[in-house]
Amino acid sequence: MKKGLIIIAVFLLAVMAVFGGCKDKKQGESGEDYTESTFETVPPLLDVEVDKLITAEQVSEVLGFTARQPHLADDNTTARFYSEDSTSFLEISLQEASLDTFNETVALYEDAVDASVMGQTAKWSEGQNQLLVYSGKYMISVTVYDESKTSSDLLESSTRIAEILLQKLGVSNE
Repeated sequence: MKKGLIIIAVFLLAVMAVFGGCKDKKQGESGEDYTESTFETVPPLLDVEVDKLITAEQVSEVLGFTARQPHLADDNTTARFYSEDSTSFLEISLQEASLDTFNETVALYEDAVDASVMGQTAKWSEGQNQLLVYSGKYMISVTVYDESKTSSDLLESSTRIAEILLQKLGVSNE
């Protein structure tokens, strides 16, 4: 589990480094300089609100535990739903990505195997309890931890969560 979190953290740090830049002053397309204070008003990384893609009630229904309202993290690209006792959780991460980025990310998982999710490219890592799905525009990561469930159960739950997310994003299986 720690390896998966480390991989996600490294990947997100790389993305933030690319978007963050190193200088206080930047030059826009029009040639005008702008300062760090205006740079901080850059639009969000996503054009959707990840915490609005699925409700705590839907998470509870799929996972079989009562989920609390989500916590946002990673510049609002990650939503974490915890059980009432905080022993189980669902983490959803979403980012705009190319198929190459998806394939590079999946290559970091030694145990990634093909998974079926609404006809989309998807991989399951049993060691990380993580399902990675590529939709043609987004890379979705669904990580579930519940010690009372088998890996097969977690894959099924992750798949059901991913299907809800894809439907909400308007991705069809055609």
